[in-house]
Amino acid sequence: MIKTIEQITAEIDSLMLDLLGPLRASKTINQAAFTKLKEKMDNLLPLMETQQQVPKELVGKLWFIFTSMLSEAEHAKTNREEIEILAWDIQERLRCLFGPKF
Repeated sequence: MIKTIEQITAEIDSLMLDLLGPLRASKTINQAAFTKLKEKMDNLLPLMETQQQVPKELVGKLWFIFTSMLSEAEHAKTNREEIEILAWDIQERLRCLFGPKF
């Protein structure tokens, strides 16, 4: 079943608490939620290629996740590098989704 951008945006919204909750509380990554987020972003790629406009809500949610991960990494004592690597993975997926494209 092919999902719409709006459906995927809603799914990302429901993942945010699972991903950011443990990150904020204990500076740990919920690997299952992170894997789901990457899958959702990968599913967006073919949908975004045909769009002239990008939904602001989608960009905002994904940007918030990325910046929250970087912010929480600054406060992590033991797994800072792991969080940063995963955050930069999200950033690269953002670049692929929204540009610029080289």
